Amino acid sequence: MHGDKAQTAFSLAWKHVGRDNCLTEIDPAPGYWKEEIDHVIKGRGITSFEEYATVPRRRRRRRRRRRRRASLRRPHRQAVWALYEAYEALRSERGVHDFNDVLSLALAEARRNTAQHRYAAVIVDEVQDLTLIGVQLLHALVGDAPNGLLLVGDGQQAVHPGGFRLSDAGIDIRGDRG
Repeated sequence: MHGDKAQTAFSLAWKHVGRDNCLTEIDPAPGYWKEEIDHVIKGRGITSFEEYATVPRRRRRRRRRRRRRASLRRPHRQAVWALYEAYEALRSERGVHDFNDVLSLALAEARRNTAQHRYAAVIVDEVQDLTLIGVQLLHALVGDAPNGLLLVGDGQQAVHPGGFRLSDAGIDIRGDRG
């Protein structure tokens, strides 16, 4: 994992694909679109445009005038996907992984060894800062063991990057477990 090299790959992708298209109508800052890729696309493990085109983007707001939601119509999502593909091509070309790649590789490994879970419990603070892939990884480490996950977060923030629900990660929190 080389965060600086991955960031360089994104900056080049933004320069060649992102900065002169319809994305700047919503937010001209490349950081917003890097977060869209990190939290919504890669953070949810989305691998096709068709899936991205329909995924809800809960709680994704513009940097400027944060109170307004950033609604992405199909042309905007196509532009984001083109930026994502350019970033992935440049990142792969350089032989580097970003943080989401490392989480996805760890999740694949944890899911491969589902016959025996290695941990009796996982305790996490600041869970609101994790992506869906991150929460799926934690769940994969303990499975559905009773009281296997203790997730602590700031309920006032109520923001999971990418705007997912725990049920999206396969975690059942019905009844007194919530």
